[in-house]
Amino acid sequence: MKKFFCLALVCKLFALSEFELHHIDKVHKLGYSGDTIIIGVADDAFNQDHISLKDKILKSTYPTDTAGKQLIPDLKKSTHGSHVAGIAVGAKIGDSKPYGVAYGAKFYGAGVFPNGSYTQIPDIYNFFKDVSIINNSWGINFYPYFNLKASNSGLVDCTQTNQGTSYNICNTPLEYVMKADKVANDMMRLSKDKGVLNVFAAGNEGILSPALHAILPSYDESLRAWLAVGALDANEITLESDGTLIIKSQGLADFSNGFKGATNFSLVAAGVNINNVDSSTNDKFTKKSGTSMAAPMVSGTAALVKQNFPFLDGKQIADILLSTANKNYKAPKFTVKQVTDGTNQPKFLIVYISQDPPRIEDEIKRDLKQLYNGIQVQVNGQWIDYSDYIWDNRDSAQSQKLNTSTISSINGVVRVEKEELFGQGILDAQKALKGLSILDANRLSDQDVLKYEQEPNTAYYTINTAGYDAEFSNDISQRKWDESTHLSSAINKPTHLANLNIGLSKEGEGILIISGQNTYEGATLIKQGELKLKGKVKNNAYVEQKAILSGNGIVGQNLNNKGIVRPGNEDLNDLTVQGTYTQEGVDSKLQLDFGNYKNSKLIAKTYDIKSGNLEYIPLPKYYILNKPVKINLGDLEKSLSSFNHVLIQNTYALNFDFVLSDDLVSINKTLIKPNLKPNAYEIPNTSLGNALRQLRSRADLSQTYQEFFASLDNGIDVKTKLNRIEGSGYLSTFSNHNQSNLMQNNMLFTLHPLNINNFAQNNNILLASTYLPRIFSNEEYFWHLTPSYKYYKDKDFSGQKTGANISLGENFSSGFLAYALSLSSAKFNFNNGSDLKSYNMDLLLNYNHDLDFIKILSGLGIGVGFNTLNRFVVEQPIEGKYKTLQTSAQLGVTKDIILGQDFIFNPLMYFTHSFFYQEDFKENKSPFAKNYESLKHHSINANLGFNLAKNIEQDDYQASFSTFVIFEKRIYGRTLENKASFVDFPITFIQKYKLKDNILSQGFNSEFLYKNNVFWQFMLMNRFSHNAYELHLMSSVGKRF
Repeated sequence: MKKFFCLALVCKLFALSEFELHHIDKVHKLGYSGDTIIIGVADDAFNQDHISLKDKILKSTYPTDTAGKQLIPDLKKSTHGSHVAGIAVGAKIGDSKPYGVAYGAKFYGAGVFPNGSYTQIPDIYNFFKDVSIINNSWGINFYPYFNLKASNSGLVDCTQTNQGTSYNICNTPLEYVMKADKVANDMMRLSKDKGVLNVFAAGNEGILSPALHAILPSYDESLRAWLAVGALDANEITLESDGTLIIKSQGLADFSNGFKGATNFSLVAAGVNINNVDSSTNDKFTKKSGTSMAAPMVSGTAALVKQNFPFLDGKQIADILLSTANKNYKAPKFTVKQVTDGTNQPKFLIVYISQDPPRIEDEIKRDLKQLYNGIQVQVNGQWIDYSDYIWDNRDSAQSQKLNTSTISSINGVVRVEKEELFGQGILDAQKALKGLSILDANRLSDQDVLKYEQEPNTAYYTINTAGYDAEFSNDISQRKWDESTHLSSAINKPTHLANLNIGLSKEGEGILIISGQNTYEGATLIKQGELKLKGKVKNNAYVEQKAILSGNGIVGQNLNNKGIVRPGNEDLNDLTVQGTYTQEGVDSKLQLDFGNYKNSKLIAKTYDIKSGNLEYIPLPKYYILNKPVKINLGDLEKSLSSFNHVLIQNTYALNFDFVLSDDLVSINKTLIKPNLKPNAYEIPNTSLGNALRQLRSRADLSQTYQEFFASLDNGIDVKTKLNRIEGSGYLSTFSNHNQSNLMQNNMLFTLHPLNINNFAQNNNILLASTYLPRIFSNEEYFWHLTPSYKYYKDKDFSGQKTGANISLGENFSSGFLAYALSLSSAKFNFNNGSDLKSYNMDLLLNYNHDLDFIKILSGLGIGVGFNTLNRFVVEQPIEGKYKTLQTSAQLGVTKDIILGQDFIFNPLMYFTHSFFYQEDFKENKSPFAKNYESLKHHSINANLGFNLAKNIEQDDYQASFSTFVIFEKRIYGRTLENKASFVDFPITFIQKYKLKDNILSQGFNSEFLYKNNVFWQFMLMNRFSHNAYELHLMSSVGKRF
């Protein structure tokens, strides 16, 4: 006993989990989770409150009950659907809890078979019309291939009697589905009309052929988006060091139906003791077994395939799953099926795999005893060997159908081929994510047969990439038509595929990479988009007009080009043609890439150039101006005169000037001559483009500069790169330093003692309180503190500024004087990746003189700024620090116009002169770092506007609410100019920035003055200019004394 236990433990140690068996764990590590994919699940019910499903189910539907209301399922009884959905798409909560194969996918749940009474099933066709894959872990106990059904009498033929009329469902399964099974009929319509893949569980009755719904494609061969799935026990499967899977007899689930009559669309997956959602709870899990559990393994993997290849329809997803199913397994000598035939007595079928069973019964009994190794069961109070129990309860119904005169007819013992138990193989998610592996004629139709050019009749497998890029990296072989795997009575059965080879046809925009060593015998057609060949195709290849063949692979025979052939992968590698390269058509092209020292080549055994062009394409490299480049054409050189034209592509910044010499290979004796275009690197409002052209022409550029110019020359992200080099964002934030508005606000305060607007940056006005101060005119002084916030949004940058002012004021007999100190900080982020930080301090003085009939407004200001500019161009950040000085003077007029008792209107007109000085500064040494000369700028603005205020008087306070509009016109100093040069090279240029000419300010203000002379104020202001917006918020608190 001890020895037996140790052996069993060793076996389990090397057994596989279901995710390991199917390499699903490896696919997850590559980042595939089914994200963005929606599948359908048709089952009994779904617990959308379970932690694995609560964020997964997008919508659900159930039948209506006898009262006409949608059924509310009993989730403690209807637990099947939640478990199935969890296997397919259950959320990944943590590695310690079960999760779905496609844990990033979501699903639609149709509860079509819940426990409970119902009269009307949902409209499945419209409910599932937007999904890609539908899982169907359900079926009925009819087996058309054997003409058997389960009954109280065991397995009997399918004949039934209804109202005195006898009919046989198994003889006409399609008619039954279309007339009597709306759910299955809708599934068939979805597969045919919309290309939805239906995945069906084969059934759990131990029958050697799938149940009726799973086997439908055998009766209608147009039903290709359909799979039948059998179950394995992963715990009974081990992996050899060479990658071979060793399947024990119990590795084939004893309950799982086989694939007699259905091998072309069947495969197997783990389905025994699968741990997943327990819908009777909201957070627990349970183990279930069945082909119902194996099917969602396949459905979830189908979602992963759809994620990687979004252009595939359901039939093509099925083709990939079938063609990549793992065939590297060693099947057991025999297995035992436990047959559920409708009686209460289990039956057993002993199945020998791809070999004849022994003709002597004792040999079969000996095989059984070795398999079950002394395991016993209790029968009628007595313990007997399980092997004897199996022998005494053999199923005769299936053996009578299968045994022939060439096999000794031992009851309950049969032979089947391994494909009739494993289908096309064992689900392999990792290989499926690499694309097709077999071009299978048995899954094509007569419409796929084509007589193309000089090719014999061939069945072509068509891939339409629909604008997507993808790679098929498996070795792709072919499988010819096998009549023995098809039913002679099937409808829509192809009749022209026998003995034909299979080819591949690439259609649709997008790039399909073929990187395997492909052995399919048909031709390869590139009709649209691009096929990049990195591996080998065995036979001829054809490139149609406007289509492209590229890559460094091998065409095993001839290559005919009517479109574009571009050898290499833009890496100067060669494309090899082991036969003849033919080019024809005036628009056909052979494109050869070149660099400074090498070019790609098309190497063929012979060349037949009938027309078309040869075109040289410079790769995105750094080309030394005027340095010669030699083109090596190999044997193609002899055919150069046959091309209509020999051309060369220019780049964004470079012209490649040449004239072919007599040998048509050397170009102008100096070969290819790269020259800068006259307008290369041009940037509006600056002479930087000319400076860059001078820099590019230098012969002493470092590797960093060369790599940067290589990218720039070839038009890679040009606008962004030039903007980063220019780095003129610091000029666009001129308004940050513009002191005139700050001083203007302080000046406006002097209209009346309480007009307190001291937002420290270029705010326009805050006029709302111009009337209120008269109520407390005996007070001569005031102070106030004003925190403020400003948000900038410009086409070139965004930014924020915070500040605080402290102000003092004094009344005179004919005027008012105000002083302010402003401190602020700002940060601006530019679209070109740079940023600017600034700290400012300003001192302001405003005086208001009242001439009774009009008020004179005046002000002076001075301030300093401390700034840090950070840019990024190539390798490391570039930093420059500099100081600024700004002064302002304002002069204007206003008048109080009283409207009734509560309103006051103030028209405003004033002029502002500003002077701005920026010191010269140097950025830290880095590629494209700059020296900036000092900048001096004068600006004059004219302002015109009004303020309208409503005043309210209460016993304890006075209040004012106002709105204002100011239009500002810049009449002098519209453009900032700053001269700069590169730190590494003495090349000077001028950077310019056009300031805003017209600015409109509009705002609202509220102000309260209390009897204790404390006042409070809040203002919101919007400033609008071309492609720019500013939002100002400020609040003040102060006191008059």
